[in-house]
Formats: sequence, C-alpha cells, structure tokens
Amino acid sequence: MRIAVVGAMDSEINFLKNIMENNETGLSSSVINTFTFYFGKIYDNEIILVKSGVGRVNAAILITTLLSYFKGIDLVINTGVAGGMKGLNIGDIVVANETVYGDVDIVLASDYEGQYVYGQMSNCPRTFKANNDCLSKIALNLLKCKLGTICTCDKFTSDYDKTSELINKYFSDLNILAFDMESCAFAQACYLFKTEFIAIRAISDVIGDSLQSQVYANSFVYASDKSSEFTLKLLEIL
Repeated sequence: MRIAVVGAMDSEINFLKNIMENNETGLSSSVINTFTFYFGKIYDNEIILVKSGVGRVNAAILITTLLSYFKGIDLVINTGVAGGMKGLNIGDIVVANETVYGDVDIVLASDYEGQYVYGQMSNCPRTFKANNDCLSKIALNLLKCKLGTICTCDKFTSDYDKTSELINKYFSDLNILAFDMESCAFAQACYLFKTEFIAIRAISDVIGDSLQSQVYANSFVYASDKSSEFTLKLLEIL
C-alpha cells in the first residue's frame, strides 16, 4: 500500500522517521510548500511521512499539498497526541472511529445551505468516519486501544467543566474520548479528496488535571512514541 503518515510536530513523526532511516536504501525527502516529505518503506508499505504544523489551517494545507503532488495514496494515517477525558491515562491509545469539530457553529446558516447541527461544517457530514478496513483489522488483531470520537478545536482544551458542558449540550450521542487541534481537519480534507483516513492519538494529558500543562510537557514525547508504536503495529497488519 502507499500510505501517508502525518503528525503535527517533529516529536510525533521522529519515531517512524528513525525507523525509515534504517532502511538499506536510506531516507530521501522533498520540500514542497514548506513541508518536508520523507519517503521510505515500513513492512513493505510505501510510506510518505510529513509534519504538518499545529492547527487546522496547517492540517488542511498539508493534506491539499500531499494529495495534489503525490498520487495513488491509499490511506492517510494521523499519528500524535491528544488531551483525554477523565478516566483515560497518560499513554492510552485512542483510535477515532469518527472525528467532529467542537467549535464550528453554522446552524443559523441552515436556511441558506441546508440543515446543519452544531459541529457540522458546510457541505460536509456531521462527523467524518474512519477507514473501516483499518478499524476491522485493529479489532481482529486485538490491538489494545480505546475506540471513540476525537473532537477538534483550535485551542488547547483544559477546562473540564466547559468541556463536559459542550459534550452534554451538543455531543451526548457521541463517545468523545479526546480533544486535539488537527484530526477533524485532516479528516475533512481527506473526505473532500475522497481519500481514506484514520487518526491515532496517545493521551499526553488529562483535561481538567490541576497539573495538566506540566504533565503535557513531561509526557509529550512519551505519548508521541506510544502513538507511533501503535501506528507501526497497524502498518504491520495492513
């Protein structure tokens, strides 16, 4: 398969980059629109590895660049970290069966463009579903993870009460496990390009923890590597 693996920051791609560097052929790269794309193989999969930068705009520009310049990509995997809801632990893996925006509200535009609900982007479904083949193989091979919804906002989510209020008001029917700043943007861009997508996130901090910022700083690299390790297992079974 030809698979693109994307992370927002260096620490989220370094683990897999180092594995690719160990290939006998070495690691080649190409810079396009400020993004550095690394090429190699992992378990006979042709891999394109790239850092997007933080946030939804960077995520959207990256996917547009990736899928415009490199043809025949079968799957995009987003690997990285996220803030988890209470009950999750540092290093837990969350695989998104779907993603949703936590701060999109165009409900008042419904009369002009159709009927929208909170969290739904214009001309898009309410949530973006993950690749079914990946989800099936994860379940079949009993890869240890939490399966649920990842919610994307353009902010570091830290207020537990406000986060719980948001979920109870708009997303009570979804199993929201984690919050990040890119997954849904990656998913939307892939949806528009008709490309399969899945997001894998390791919990780097727990929302509402009194030491959340400090825990994030101390756990970020560890969680990044845990997400990459899970991604590596997925690449092995694809």
